[in-house]
Amino acid sequence: MDKNIMRATKRLDKLKTDRKNVENVWQEIADYCVVHSSDFTSTRQSGDNTRSKGTIDITVMQAIDYLSSALHSGLTNPSMKWFDLRMKDYNLNQNPELSRFLEKARDDMLDCFNNSGSAFPGQNHEVIQSVVRYGPGCLLVEDIPGKGIRFAAVHISELYFSENAFSQIDTVFREFQMTARQIEERWPKETLHNNIQKACDSEPDKKFKILHVVEPKSDDVMPKMKGHNFVSTHIDLEHKQILSTGGYYENPYIIARFSKTTTEDYGRSPTWQVLPQVKLVNKLLTSIVKAAEFRTAPPLLVADDGVMMPLTAKPHAIMYGGLSMDGTPRVAPLNVGADLNIGSELLAGIQKIIRDSFFIDQLVFRDGPSMTATEVVQRQQEALKLLGPAIGRLQSEYLTPLISKVFSIYARSGRFGPIPEALKKNEYEISYIGPVPMLQKATDIQKFQQFLGSVSPLLQINPQVLDNFDFDTAARKIADSLNVWKDILRDPQEVAAMRQQEQQAQQAQMAMNLAQQAGQITETFNK
Repeated sequence: MDKNIMRATKRLDKLKTDRKNVENVWQEIADYCVVHSSDFTSTRQSGDNTRSKGTIDITVMQAIDYLSSALHSGLTNPSMKWFDLRMKDYNLNQNPELSRFLEKARDDMLDCFNNSGSAFPGQNHEVIQSVVRYGPGCLLVEDIPGKGIRFAAVHISELYFSENAFSQIDTVFREFQMTARQIEERWPKETLHNNIQKACDSEPDKKFKILHVVEPKSDDVMPKMKGHNFVSTHIDLEHKQILSTGGYYENPYIIARFSKTTTEDYGRSPTWQVLPQVKLVNKLLTSIVKAAEFRTAPPLLVADDGVMMPLTAKPHAIMYGGLSMDGTPRVAPLNVGADLNIGSELLAGIQKIIRDSFFIDQLVFRDGPSMTATEVVQRQQEALKLLGPAIGRLQSEYLTPLISKVFSIYARSGRFGPIPEALKKNEYEISYIGPVPMLQKATDIQKFQQFLGSVSPLLQINPQVLDNFDFDTAARKIADSLNVWKDILRDPQEVAAMRQQEQQAQQAQMAMNLAQQAGQITETFNK
């Protein structure tokens, strides 16, 4: 066996052992909280996607959908520009040529993300749903020759990964299945194992296990490969044969996590937190349904003699023998004393705990008293405070690598055109301007407005206090925070030239006025 295959399969076994710690929880989440259950530790027959736990309460499923949709529309809303590019050096952002290039690059990438052919909107939503359900979610980004960039959500059941010393995921093992026809489309038929070649002709839909390994380039792993930072190896696991070896400039698997601790790789989700409540609410709802059945259709007490059996207990039915000759009932309902109010109150309380764990009451405005615009903003900001850590992680761990990878692909392929020299020598940064980040920036603007309100009384005492503030910079920062169109803002040099012209015009006017006054004085003196 090839030494690279032996090393890869040995490490895969180790990663599988490490992942077993979370697989049991993932399986329970899939059984209780997902419409179509997935397999992590159990195996069902092909085509059987039904849940095995008999889930009857959908509170958690609705909560997952609400939070996933809120994050999707709040961070990557396809109907608006949800990110911007700018230079880390603030002064370079005043360069019109560089600003126009970055703006065009941003628009080109947004076209890629919104293009139906790239499949990003749907695949991105699947990734966010996975993050909210299980903790991790994965998006595969590949630049396919002749077709462009394609995005595909990868189910976490196929993934095994590990972090480097900086808590960044840099090694990904993906074990998945491909049909013989798909394998033939991906790799030359003559390079495949004989069994796969035969299947291509006789059983094109027969599936085979494939392992895709992506790991950082090192002296031990493909030391002669130049220009790439990651090594890619596809292995036919069933026949222990390497299908292809290549490289990537950036890791094609972009993995996001909702939250994590320093001792874990796969992270956690809000669904982890409420899993005990989800189990309890299903048991409780089952009990309430049984109690309701006892109340609406209670068991009947029947005399052991004189009643015609079987008993016909349905509307408009006639029960022969139901009364004795003296009118005493021989059939009576059994009152079990079930109190539905207690169960309903307990159920509502647990369901609220589940909704609160997904911040539903803060994100979704239900029927209630009307609120002012200020109250709505305050409520949204409260939700952002709770979601802040998760949003920050999604931006830094998922969106930033995603945008950077697409930017690099476009830049290397020349799709942006000539790269400005200033951009080659300096770094750019990504600014998020979707609805959720804009709400976060609105807080800074409110603080500035409060600051001005606090300073206003001082201006009445000493107007020179204004000399402490650079209002030009403040205006540009506010415009930047609100994502105002860049083409309506004048270049600072143009503004300086305009002010210089105005100052020169004022000085000329003053000189003219002084000359007129001097002429009037001379004329008066001569008289």
